[in-house]
Amino acid sequence: MIYGGRPIERLITREIEDKLTDMFLIDRVPDGSHILIEATYIPGFKVREDEYGMKRPASPIIKITQISEDEYNYRIQVDPVANMFKED
Repeated sequence: MIYGGRPIERLITREIEDKLTDMFLIDRVPDGSHILIEATYIPGFKVREDEYGMKRPASPIIKITQISEDEYNYRIQVDPVANMFKED
């Protein structure tokens, strides 16, 4: 499956950057907050067919949540990817 740069850039802008900007502008996120961004798919729907019958990657469902510092620290400990970026 091939992901083009422009579709991914548009998805990130629309689903993450725009929503985070709105959250900051309406003061829903206090300074020093931890933000969790999760991307999931509906089970079995990672691929969709376009109007021409071509298989295309389905857009993930993006969830943005403010989490506590304790939750952040817990996720860093149990998430092997996050551990790669942990500051000493």
